[in-house]
Amino acid sequence: MIGPTYRYSEFAPIFSDEFGAVRDIYVLGSTLETWDSLLVGLLDSEWEMEFRLGQQAVELVSAVQIFEQVRREAETYTLRVTVGGSWIWCHFYTVEEIELSFQASQIDSDSAFQHLVSFMFWLADTLKRNVKLTLEAPSGQRADPLMLARPGSPRLEVFEI
Repeated sequence: MIGPTYRYSEFAPIFSDEFGAVRDIYVLGSTLETWDSLLVGLLDSEWEMEFRLGQQAVELVSAVQIFEQVRREAETYTLRVTVGGSWIWCHFYTVEEIELSFQASQIDSDSAFQHLVSFMFWLADTLKRNVKLTLEAPSGQRADPLMLARPGSPRLEVFEI
């Protein structure tokens, strides 16, 4: 999707350390199929990814296998997606909520911000769900959005901090 170009300077306060070091991206109402759409979609996308079990890089597995591992409370899977020059981490906490986290300080230029926005729109369109950026939070359900990307929409919705 080609949408408007956004200037980092207009959004810089969202990434200020004043509000904490970490930002979260949430996709709520997820299912195992949503997770599989994310994983398969990443394989075919421009985004570089690394999938790990504990400290070991491994081949990608299905969402069912990932969450079976979580239930056993054994070593868990993590996923790192490189968006522009920023690392975005995905931990598999719950099926119902996709949570990705990154260091806010990585978003420090027009280019870094545009890559982040493009990734959010890619997520929204690929998963057919709203994607919200929040301050670090224990749950996406309770976290107020700072920015929201909706599937099929070229406009980023922005909220007050």
